[in-house]
Amino acid sequence: LFFSPCVPAEWKKFEIRYRYRETFYDIVVKQTDSKRSKTQVTVDGVKQPDDALPLVDDRKPHIVEVMIPPTTARSAS
Repeated sequence: LFFSPCVPAEWKKFEIRYRYRETFYDIVVKQTDSKRSKTQVTVDGVKQPDDALPLVDDRKPHIVEVMIPPTTARSAS
């Protein structure tokens, strides 16, 4: 599962409970305060090398943290 969220700047965090077959993933998406330009994904505290969530039906609950770059305000044209 790949992440590319586009959220309002006011949304500092949101949560999703995702079910893949018999396995639940509790996903927290957070906007960072840093100048990070890339999304970073951790599963059960382990950084994922390709910044994606590998879906495995192991029937164990998993904690996923998705850190996204801060949203920049766009000016109206």
